[in-house]
Amino acid sequence: MKKIFTEDNIQFDSREELLFYRWCKEAKDAGYINSFCYHPKPFKLSGRIAIRTQKQLKTKVKTIDRFLFHPHEYTPDFVIEPALKLDKFKHGLESAENAFYIDIKGGFSLYNNHREFSINQKWVYEKYGIFINKVEPKKFFKKTWTPGSIRKQSTL
Repeated sequence: MKKIFTEDNIQFDSREELLFYRWCKEAKDAGYINSFCYHPKPFKLSGRIAIRTQKQLKTKVKTIDRFLFHPHEYTPDFVIEPALKLDKFKHGLESAENAFYIDIKGGFSLYNNHREFSINQKWVYEKYGIFINKVEPKKFFKKTWTPGSIRKQSTL
């Protein structure tokens, strides 16, 4: 049974995303970021792919599209518009178009999604020139700060 993480009527995919959301709220309130968005508009990386082929019917030959691949999109977990004040931290994030695009990862992945992320990260950069930052909240909080709501709960 998959555990569900919700806050502010938003359902998060993981505990790590919820923790980073709390960091974003606190950073916005403190003036370190101007805005943030959870699951922004996806990047379309490829369309549906099919090939034209001939199919023999009883009395004629028909040209049909034979399906090969589904379309592929990638959606970052967060996009953040930083304020100048954020530069006082050595956060290690790379900016694209005055924004940080972020994918949240925990330490261990049962489903090998670190490898899948690496491919999507390269593909987005090659197609759109946008770098997607991989962020592990525990490491990121050490570089910046741990949100007060997490420190109070001692859940980190």
